[in-house]
Formats: sequence, C-alpha cells, structure tokens
Amino acid sequence: MNKNITIVLPVYGDWDSLNECIHSLIKQVDKRHTIILANDRGPEYKEIEENILKAVDGQKNFKYFLNERNLGFVENCNNAVFNLDKTDNDILLLNTDTEVVGDAIEEMIDVLYSHERVGTVTPRSNNATIFSIPIHNHLNHTEITPERSYELYENLKRYLPRTANMPTGMGFCLLIRRSLIENFGLFDTKYSPGYQEENDFCQRINDYGYSSVVANHAFVKHYESRSFSSEKKIAQNKKNTKFLLETHKHFLNSVQRYVHVDVDAVEYFAPIIGKLYDKKRILIDLYYMPSAFNGTAKVMLYTLKTFAELNDPSIEVTVLANNEAKKFHNLDQFGLEILSPDDFVIDYEQALFDISVTPGQIFLHDHLRLVTKIALKNIVCLFDIIGVRSNYLLNTDHSKKQIFLDTITYSDRIITISDYSRDDALHFYDDFWTEDEQTDIRKKFETVYLGRDDSLIDVQVDDSAENKIRFDDYILVMGNDYKHKSIEPFIESIANDKKNNYVILGPKRLIEKKDNIQVLKSGFLSDQQIYQAYKNAKLVIFPSQYEGFGIPIFDALSFNNNIIVHDNQLNREIITNMIPEFKEHIFTYSLFSEFEVLIEKALASKSPSKVPSQKNSDIGYKLNEIVMDELNREVDIDKLRKKWRYLKSFDRYMYRGDRKDTSIIHKMFFRLKGLVVEKTKENKNLYVKIRRLYQPLKRIVE
Repeated sequence: MNKNITIVLPVYGDWDSLNECIHSLIKQVDKRHTIILANDRGPEYKEIEENILKAVDGQKNFKYFLNERNLGFVENCNNAVFNLDKTDNDILLLNTDTEVVGDAIEEMIDVLYSHERVGTVTPRSNNATIFSIPIHNHLNHTEITPERSYELYENLKRYLPRTANMPTGMGFCLLIRRSLIENFGLFDTKYSPGYQEENDFCQRINDYGYSSVVANHAFVKHYESRSFSSEKKIAQNKKNTKFLLETHKHFLNSVQRYVHVDVDAVEYFAPIIGKLYDKKRILIDLYYMPSAFNGTAKVMLYTLKTFAELNDPSIEVTVLANNEAKKFHNLDQFGLEILSPDDFVIDYEQALFDISVTPGQIFLHDHLRLVTKIALKNIVCLFDIIGVRSNYLLNTDHSKKQIFLDTITYSDRIITISDYSRDDALHFYDDFWTEDEQTDIRKKFETVYLGRDDSLIDVQVDDSAENKIRFDDYILVMGNDYKHKSIEPFIESIANDKKNNYVILGPKRLIEKKDNIQVLKSGFLSDQQIYQAYKNAKLVIFPSQYEGFGIPIFDALSFNNNIIVHDNQLNREIITNMIPEFKEHIFTYSLFSEFEVLIEKALASKSPSKVPSQKNSDIGYKLNEIVMDELNREVDIDKLRKKWRYLKSFDRYMYRGDRKDTSIIHKMFFRLKGLVVEKTKENKNLYVKIRRLYQPLKRIVE
C-alpha cells in the first residue's frame, strides 16, 4: 500500500544504539516516508547532534530538530507529532534502541489499512513484552539475543497468521492511525517522562472500538534501553502502572486473558516449533503414578528405566511425578530431573517439551491440561475404560467420561495394551465423532502388548516378610477391591470347597474368616511377597470379567502354573495372538458355577514347562520407538490449534471479566442439553457438533 507515514525518533542519549537505528532506517525504509529525529537535550545532546547530522547528511527524508528544553519522552513524542510534523501522515513512534529488519515498515502499513477498525500496529521483536519472540522469554524474565530471536521468528513466520488482535500496543515501535491522534490526542502527560503511556493510549482508543493489533510478518529488533537507570525505571514504571490501572481497571484482566487463554498455540510453543533448544526435550509423565506396587506403577518404572538409559546427546529427558510416588518408588535413583505438578502453579510454564509420554491413563482435566500445555505433542496410554463403563466407578467422577474422550481426540498417539482395549474405547465413544474423524482417530492407535513381570524372576525371598502365606499347598487367586475383578462371586462359588486352600489377593472386607482362605491386600505387596505367592501355588485363578490386558496369565505361566480365566474377547486375543503354544494350560470359564469342575480339571492337567517370551519391560523399548518416530514427524499446525482452542475453552471462564450474571450461559447450556437428548442416528454429524458446544458449557455450569 503506497501510504506515507512519519517516523518519529525521540532522541535522548545512547548514540551507539541510535546510530544502528539510523543506518537500519536508511537501508530499509522507503524514501517517501518522513523521518523526524527530535533531540530532547540529554546530557550528551551536543555530541549526539553532531553525530546525527553527519549520519543523515544527504538523506532528504530525514528531519532533525533540537528541543528548546528537555521535555521527557512523553512530551517529546507529543511535540514531534503535533508541532514538528507538518504532514497529515500516520505516525510511527520508534525507539532509538531499535533496528528495522527487511520490509517491516511496509508490512505494518498494510496491516494498519487491512481494516478500518485497526488503530495501532506493533511488530514482533526480541524484547517487546507480549510481542516478543518467544513470548515465554518475556513471561519468565529470561533473555534471548536479538539474532537468536530473529532466527526463531524466521522458523515460525510461515505458521503465524498475518495479524491478530492484542490487548494493547507496544511503544518501542507503534504505528498509529493519524485520525485517532487528531480525535483523541496522543500521550497523556501525567505519564511523563515515560512508561505505560502507550497502554493508556491504546485503551482510550479501544473504548471507541479501535483495536491494537500485531503485525506477525514484521520484525524490529529492540535492544535494552539505556535512557533510564534500572532503579529510576522501576520507580517510574510502578507509579505509572498505578495511574493506568486506576483509569483502565480492565487492563490487567485483558492482558492476563491474552497470555493465559487467547495466545495462539504456535505462539505458545514457539521455542519448540522454532527449534530454539539444542536438544529434543522428552517428558516422562508420571503425574498419576500410584504409591503402590501394582501393574500400572511397574509399567511406568519400566518406561522410566528405558528412557533414563538413553545414551543420546541430542535428547534431554525430564520426569513429571507427584511427590508421594517419587518417594515411594525412589525415583531419584534414575538420575533425571524430576518436576512436580506443584511446580506449575502459574499458567505459563517455565519448561516446554517437544513431546510427553504418559505410560498410564489420564483421569483429571488438570492433568490433561498440564501435559498439553507443556508438551507440543502428547503420547498417552489407554489401558482400559472400566472407569466409565461401570457406573459405580463413573459416579465417583463423571468428568472421567469427557476426559477419556478428550484424551483420545486430542493426543497425537494413543497406546493401548491390546487390540481389545482399543476396540472397546472406539466402540464406547463411537457417537462422539463423525465417520471421517473416527477414521483419523483410529490411525492414532497402536497396540503394545505387555507380558510377564520379569521383575519377579530370581527375587530373593525374605521369609520374615509381612503377609507370609500360612499354607504350604494352595491355589492363588489374583484380584483387588474392584468389583469387575470378580473376587466376591468367586468366593461364593467355592463356598463348599473344603479340599483346597486359597490365597486371595483382594479385599479382606468381602469375606468372613475361613480356615482355608487367606486374603492378602493387593496393591501393597512387594515383589518378594508376590514372588512367594506365585512360586508356591499349585494353580492360579484370575476371575476378572474385564481387563485391558491380563498380566497374571503370563506371570502364572512363568511360574509353571496352569491358570483359569474368564472367556472373553481379550483373553481369546492373548491366547490366539501371543501365546498359542500355552493354550492347553489356560482354562476359561463363562459361568461362576463352572469353577468347581474347572479347578479339578486344571489341577489334574500337566503344567507348562517353559516361560512366555513377552515381558512387561519390553513396553519401555516400544514406547521409545514410538516417541522417536513421533519426534521425526512434522507437527500438524491445524490439529494443534484445534486441540489448543478446545482445551483453552475451559480456561476462558476464569478470565471472563467483571460480569457475574451467567444466565445466558445457563440458558444456552440447557437448550443444547435438550438437543443432545433429542439426537438422532440419522444426522450423526449434527449431533457431534452439538455435543462439542455442550461439553464446555457443561463444565462451567455444573
């Protein structure tokens, strides 16, 4: 766009920075633009005047002025715009500690005239608060060189939209529509000599519907200002911030909302997408690691061990774990940095990662929001969905249903521990996705089988261990407190069995004391105790009706035991696909009444003489292969933004402003709730869209 502007440089001191700025303007700015240098009589004003006149000699579009007295930054800008500039051009206020890069000025002009409601335009920079590249460096008060910032910007530029609305502008390089200056004035002199004056101006024009925007395809380097001393700067900024917030009470909320909610996903993950770091950063997410000895904890430990042993200088591994699990499992032994969820007490995180791998399930929205906010890509394991299939479990927290859905929908890869657990999840959530979406989602899934618990092999047994088994001859029954493990109906089915002794891993509260039954509370047994239970058993029974995988099958066979399991799709998959050679040692039941006959048959049958080859520890190596594969895939920006906007919808209500009346939200919620209830199979795509509107509102209202 062939519009002329006037560039105003308020000069005070620091000739070295000013010299670089002038040379960048001579090189990069079209001669049709007027450039005003307004010398505000700083301590070295005479020397600076001589240098300026030499530097701009022969440059006809440069205009030099020396103020009669020192005005201060705010009044110097006002004087230059209203008295020194004799044009009706739009105004670009430019700090003297800047360097214009490429066609930044022309791009800013084009953005200013992209819409009549654009009032100010600010470019990207290395040091410009919320306009900084990357924004994390500003938020975390860490420095980045202008050159490194520009390199990062060049890597990101193609992903960034040309412009976006911002809560304010930034005075280091601020292009302003001239008509707004004429109508509303420029800087309020109560902010003199400087700081916060541009924020006040942007808020004043915004009251009349004019927006401050960013020109994402323009970059201006901003070097550290030397016009104020640090102490003077802090005091002046504090005083003027008080003025600003007294006048514009909404300002802080607007900026916080942008930082915590409205910031673009590419912007947020700029250090990762733009390859700021020398190493690939992997986060092993043990957020929900139980402080107990169970299958989930062991899968997490195997995964952690594998990644801790990576000998790759291009990889950096960090662990996220709760403090209780860290202590219980002695996670410090792996020699990795361990972060706690409590470390992330603010919405912008101090650590960003290329990828997170969660060798367990996500049960909390806070957990899901955290890993998606600190890791560009997310790989999550989905062991089973019994927590949403069984109403008594779902009733403890109905949000799990949405959490599982969001995890599947928005994670980059989903690891299931059987084809059955994959198919079960896809079937359960079938009506939440369109057919095309389900095709894409199915591609995310990858099955990684578990196996025998190799940590149980060659365990040194301590005879004095707690829960010492009191029988020499017994049948081992594997279970826990959950109803689907079927411990209670199994006990009822063997009520008349006086011949066999039973050692049951499960809840002691479910049975009366019986001479031939000993119950060990599962989840708190050491490897020694579990080893002892398997080693001396004559038969293993695993009565569970529902599993994502059946580890006890492999453990029983590893200890040369036959085993009885439920006849279901999962167990048939395991027998057929993984261990067909052990088929004669695995007995299946459909009815609880079959146990009496099956126990006799299994005890009379030959025991296995070999051990299954598949091990639990293999999951760590498989996950490592998947992580490395995903790291080599380019990020899908459209999908990233879709995930980001959806998950951010839960944050928006926190920064909704001062209004307390949510009646409109409630009305919309109940209307959509009615539409969900009225859904028809004939229009599945419409139903899916309605649900997506309904779920975020449900979280707010309920």
